[in-house]
Amino acid sequence: HAWAAFAAAAGAAGGEAPTGATEIFAAEDECATPGVEGACGLSALQMRGHQVRGAAAEVSQAAASSVSRLAGWSVAGRCGGSEVHELGFVVRQPRLDALRAEVRARADPDSPLFRKWFSRAEVRDFLQGEVAAKNLAAVLQAEPGVTVSHISEEGEFVKARAAVATWEALLATEFHAYTHPDRPAAILRAADHSLPEHWHPHVEAVFGLSDFEFPSPKAPKPSLIDSRSGAAHSMGWPTFESLEEVFGSVTSPKVLQKAYNIPKPANRGSKEAQDQSKSWQVVFAALDQFWSPTDRTIFEHEFDIPQDNYVVQTAGLETGKQKSGDAECRANPSMCDEANLDVQYMMAVAPWAKINYWYESRTDAGATGNFLNDLLERYVHSDEAPHVISISYASTELAVTKATRSVFEAAAVKLAARGTTIVAASGDWGAAGTAAAAAIQEGLNEMNFEACAITKTYGLSTEWPASSEFVTAVGGTMGAEMGHPDIAIQVNSTHYETLGELPGAITSGGGFSQEVPRPAWQNGFHTNSGRGVPDVALTAHQYAIVIGGRWIPISGTSASAPVFAAMLSLINADLIAAGRPTVGFVNPLLYKISSEEGVFTDVTVGDNRCGGQGGECCGGYDTGEGWDPVTGLGAPDFKRLRRAILAAGP
Repeated sequence: HAWAAFAAAAGAAGGEAPTGATEIFAAEDECATPGVEGACGLSALQMRGHQVRGAAAEVSQAAASSVSRLAGWSVAGRCGGSEVHELGFVVRQPRLDALRAEVRARADPDSPLFRKWFSRAEVRDFLQGEVAAKNLAAVLQAEPGVTVSHISEEGEFVKARAAVATWEALLATEFHAYTHPDRPAAILRAADHSLPEHWHPHVEAVFGLSDFEFPSPKAPKPSLIDSRSGAAHSMGWPTFESLEEVFGSVTSPKVLQKAYNIPKPANRGSKEAQDQSKSWQVVFAALDQFWSPTDRTIFEHEFDIPQDNYVVQTAGLETGKQKSGDAECRANPSMCDEANLDVQYMMAVAPWAKINYWYESRTDAGATGNFLNDLLERYVHSDEAPHVISISYASTELAVTKATRSVFEAAAVKLAARGTTIVAASGDWGAAGTAAAAAIQEGLNEMNFEACAITKTYGLSTEWPASSEFVTAVGGTMGAEMGHPDIAIQVNSTHYETLGELPGAITSGGGFSQEVPRPAWQNGFHTNSGRGVPDVALTAHQYAIVIGGRWIPISGTSASAPVFAAMLSLINADLIAAGRPTVGFVNPLLYKISSEEGVFTDVTVGDNRCGGQGGECCGGYDTGEGWDPVTGLGAPDFKRLRRAILAAGP
């Protein structure tokens, strides 16, 4: 799912700028109506529809006009000069690059600092972000007519309010009201601007100025159509066996155990189970997604998974309400697809680990602003951080604004410094990213744009946040559900067709970032100047899950990501039990141990040239020997991966 655009929230006016863990950004509800999939099953990302957002270039009127036009925005008129508008200024952190260097050193298995993670207090003292934020606040407050309304707790950004006429004079720009046929209200944006020279040492980027979004066109209602029998099932099949009868082969916990050497759940009361309870994993969910306790129970009973552990929602370590709803899942499976998938399979792999369901509780859930709010408030600004965070949501990188990317990167670096691993899905639309999604193409057709127009204009695009250097990106394969070698999952795959295997409902996302340079740990693995995605891959094909008491197959890298995250949770349990630091930022180590025999199974069949079902074929890459921008280093063998990670470092 693609994130919403930033929309500045009204803040306190006058007086000293308030600080603390209050709402940082506000954002609109970007939930699209669900889409239709065929017999290959529902993609957890596709099921809810598709979106792409765009960010207007900060200094180019032509580029801004191009992006906003592709997004369907049109100028409604000039803004009144007296209207108050709030901007969010991302603070330039003078010591952030130094912290990145520290994290890279502590993630390097050849460094004497390997896995010597920081505490939150140490990160805070190192960065001195509050000092930089107060300096920026002073600069803004000194401008006539500008009122600083908020400073974030650790100085990531500053919010300020002023009349439009004041901003126009300061930024050498003109604000216009932009409207979109799918949006009830206009937004205020300036197509280009120039920051005052004396602001440059303090400002990294700005929210609410030149950032546009790509709202999704409406998609059809969901249904499951079995092309073999012609029968339609709006809520799936009554039993796991009946699902298997229709699809022939599906992914289940037992399939994962066999394919990737994942151990069966530890026995209740065993030392292993007790050790695993000290590992902390978090799954992120948005769009007001519900998870069903009853569905989880049915799922766990079917596969002999312990039912002792409970899913809790936390803010830091403070337990809050669970976002659970049996009735919602029975009424509408699209309200529970991602949440049930993530919860059921994370617990299937690491059932004894502490699991938190991080959901967006506001009505505008899923928006970028809420995501950044929660990431900072729940985890970055908490004295205790989770060991693993799994994110099964994605947006095309070309649509992510500099401001959004800057805030997330700072948060990801801080968490990496504290020993947290962030895992993210590489996407379901091939190398073109969300830009090749069927619903996006439909919207472009309505605006008389040619097929692959976004790709032809901006090039192939990796998905974000998987493209971040400090995130472990997980791609998708297929074949394991049949007991055969993994190949790249793609909608046009015919490799196993003679064996009765259906093609993929999705295509593994992957490629090279246009924003993040190739990290040192990828040197020797490819020659592209950008960060390569994904890092690893495992099956993303036809996961059997329970929604509303019925069984449904779902495909997506949004399935493979939480499974890999849960594998790391098991390894973290071993490290913690031995009094050792957690895995943490694991990418440099993964590439280091990839040369060890059997740690990863190379995937050499398939490509990612075509998007998901109904999408366009806008170009992409082939799999090949070694790392490739389709399946990364390949599919992990858990036992060998565990042994290699435990053998490294302190």
